[in-house]
This record gives sequence, structure tokens and C-alpha cells, in this order.
Amino acid sequence: MVTFFAAKLPGPIIFIAGSITKGLPGIAIQLIVIPLLMLALERYGIAKRAEK
Repeated sequence: MVTFFAAKLPGPIIFIAGSITKGLPGIAIQLIVIPLLMLALERYGIAKRAEK
């Protein structure tokens, strides 16, 4: 147990950079797919825009 806590781990920057690079494809897909999906749903009358 002592050797686990004394282990030399890389800095937090490596973990943050890894999570950002792994998350970017999902963010890009959402920015492209969701607007296209909403346009298709509006075109076929399944979804309507909320009126103010």
C-alpha cells in the first residue's frame, strides 16, 4: 500500500490534455449532427420551433 502512494504519477496536465483530445470528436459530432437532425425533423413536420 505504501508503494502505491509513493508512486510517481505524471502531472495533471497530461490527464487534462488526454480528456480534451478524447472529447473533441464527440463535441464536433454533436455540433454537426444535432442541427442537421433538427432541420430534418422540422422539414418533415415532426418538430416545430418554439415561438416567443
